[in-house]
Amino acid sequence: MSRSRMFFPDRVQTSRGYASAVGGPTAISLVVVAIAFAIDAATGGTFEAIVVSGLVFVCLTVSLQVIMGNTGLIFFGQFAFVAVGAYVSGVLTVPVASRTSLLPDLPEWLAGVEVSFGVSVLMGGLAGAVVAAIAGPVLVRVSGLAAAVVSLGLMFIVSDLLRETPAITRGAMVFPGVPYDTTIPVAGLTVVAITLIGTAFKFSRWGLEARGGRDDAVAAESSGLSPTRVRMPALLLGGLLSGASGAVWAHYLTAFSPTTFSIDPAIVVVIMAVIGGVRSISGAIVGAAIVAIWQELARQVESGLFLFGLQLPRMPEFGALTLGIGLIVVLALRPQGLFGSNEFQVLRPRARATGDGDGPEASSPPAAAAPPTVG
Repeated sequence: MSRSRMFFPDRVQTSRGYASAVGGPTAISLVVVAIAFAIDAATGGTFEAIVVSGLVFVCLTVSLQVIMGNTGLIFFGQFAFVAVGAYVSGVLTVPVASRTSLLPDLPEWLAGVEVSFGVSVLMGGLAGAVVAAIAGPVLVRVSGLAAAVVSLGLMFIVSDLLRETPAITRGAMVFPGVPYDTTIPVAGLTVVAITLIGTAFKFSRWGLEARGGRDDAVAAESSGLSPTRVRMPALLLGGLLSGASGAVWAHYLTAFSPTTFSIDPAIVVVIMAVIGGVRSISGAIVGAAIVAIWQELARQVESGLFLFGLQLPRMPEFGALTLGIGLIVVLALRPQGLFGSNEFQVLRPRARATGDGDGPEASSPPAAAAPPTVG
């Protein structure tokens, strides 16, 4: 299958191409998860923590793509949703027996509530969506640099609120005691689920409207599509998926603080999305996987790699340096990222029977009728 038959612009090619469009990025996510399982099996579980962390960051990158890719907003505030999701999930799953010592001032109505891991992930996602709904009326009205500044402000506000509610979050101290539930199968299932949901939204009516407002706001408004209205569904879904990803991450970390959800990991997720192509879910997955693998290799070099019988010197800033260089090189060669706005599609979509010409295999128009004979 040629490249032209595998990758298509970010729209459904024909009326029968929706399943193919949704299935493409989902298939890539399955491949990434299969590679994760293979690495874990080949190393005997030595790199399990690294593999799980990489899968979690794939979830975070796809969640961010739902917002940035569909709306066109420059959005740096994703970790506001991630932090809220992590803390909500953590509070709801810390064993009740441990709360007397860990959270002695927890409100009475919450002190006896303990839910399962799955329910806590759902609640973390809903908490992220609530934050998105509260901040949405402001976020959807700005764009460009203003959107970046406002979204950063949202992240700082949420971080301060977490520090100022010690009865629930332990304030600036580490929040410990969260059960370790995020294994490779759990993280892999989350990757596939988030990819499927994000792709289904992208090729839905709401995703199409959001991208219409992104690409031509004047034309969208003249068609009766308010930019504030078409951006809101993407922001809500992005908040929900980011909150759920934060909950899954919390059950991998088992202990965290507000500084865990700082600007540094948020920027890494943005870089993952930009390298792969912020308008492509396929690109977000591949970009996150590439950066996660490179960061681990760079970490080995930073600690002093032993290679061919030689002990190489420690290079503390090697990861940050090479990641920055890689970003510059990719954007110089591919300003829209590796995938641009293209999505992988598992099958070449079939054309409509009427041959309207909107797909790569649309049938040719019927031959023109012969002119009537004169006289």
